[in-house]
Amino acid sequence: MQPFRARQITVSYPRGKTSEYTLDCLVPAIQEALPGWTVDVSSGSSSPSSDAAVDDDSDQQQQQLGAVQWCDYDLIHWDFLKLFPRDTLVNAYPIRKALIRKNYLVQTAERYGAKHGQPLSGWERLGMPRTFAFALGFADELEELWADELWELAQLMAAHPHKLWILKPALADKAQGIRIFRHVQQLANILISFERVDHPLDQPNHLLHQTCVPVSQMRHWIIQEYIQNPLLLHPARPETYSTDPTIDRSSFRKHHLRVYVLAVGALSVYVYEEMLSLFSSKPYTLTDLDDLGVHLTNTCLQEEGMQETGEHEVAVSMASHPEQIRRQIHHILATLFGFVAQNDPVNFQLLPNAFELFGVDFLVDEHLKVWLLEINAGPDFSQTGDTLKPIISRLFQSTLGVLKAEYPALLGDQSPAAAATENTSPATLPGFHQVLQLQTGLAFR
Repeated sequence: MQPFRARQITVSYPRGKTSEYTLDCLVPAIQEALPGWTVDVSSGSSSPSSDAAVDDDSDQQQQQLGAVQWCDYDLIHWDFLKLFPRDTLVNAYPIRKALIRKNYLVQTAERYGAKHGQPLSGWERLGMPRTFAFALGFADELEELWADELWELAQLMAAHPHKLWILKPALADKAQGIRIFRHVQQLANILISFERVDHPLDQPNHLLHQTCVPVSQMRHWIIQEYIQNPLLLHPARPETYSTDPTIDRSSFRKHHLRVYVLAVGALSVYVYEEMLSLFSSKPYTLTDLDDLGVHLTNTCLQEEGMQETGEHEVAVSMASHPEQIRRQIHHILATLFGFVAQNDPVNFQLLPNAFELFGVDFLVDEHLKVWLLEINAGPDFSQTGDTLKPIISRLFQSTLGVLKAEYPALLGDQSPAAAATENTSPATLPGFHQVLQLQTGLAFR
């Protein structure tokens, strides 16, 4: 096999608007941070072979790869990474189910609580709403689950009939399959409606139909306690980010925070200081649980409203948030990543020559308590929109700054002017705040 190309980054994403958005931000950031490097941009539609063996036909393909692969997960050449573990870098971990799959995240919280001798404490310590995971292939299986996997939930629902719950498919994204309910029969009706996903007339509004999912194709689900008292903000007035009781919030909206988290090697974790506040399209109320425009803050569902008002997403710097918000986010992320890295090597496999950007979603309630909702691998940066595109450009620029400090032998410049940057601690680099640094015995040499 021909060796990899030193001082070259292979960038590969499938064709499409989402990839174009990412590349528009990523490629200039690479060129600015690594001026002596070649950026080889390609596209692909299928996953490369993950077999370790390399034949003559793949020699030609493999020799084009650079020392760094920054690619869509499905286009990463993992075999190449194995062949040159001390000389190459890749922008994803091979397995991270413990974090990014909703049902596995439930298991992580349960294991965390059990390890500390208090099973229910895992949710509180990780800042997560109480969540139940279950498997279901057909709506009529639900009745049996109330006496088995969902028995504890059934008891909670009976004891607290006014509490709200939210249903989510474990592997879906972009708000697919999300529904809010209060009673057992409401959940049954939701799952029955999913079995009639091909009948749009059964759905009272377009968002319900747009977010329907076939029950038989989902299999794994979670039910999570719905945070009924979110901190309501005005999209154009981020200064309302407070608990000031004199503010009239009757016309304000629900929002969630999208926080970008960079994991590097085995293992350092950084939190990007610029976060996004993503808003629902309608003022918050609990009078209509089927009106998803009130409850869902996913930007993929807000395109029409954004074109009309331009108010559905606002970028807010981490520094502008109350200190207690920033502190809670840092603590939750450090605790969670540290736990899975040291206790679940099967479902979170560390590599010293890997890094990854995650999009982590948090909700803040009216008491400024932070709740972890979910962790997304390969976040869709295009949902940020053109107006906030500079934030994603700065995210990639800061990411490269951290990587140059973490991997100076591979990415560092050789010029005297760069020496100061290379000797800078990653924890002090602009843009990110380091919240975790583990010594796991896996090192990049």
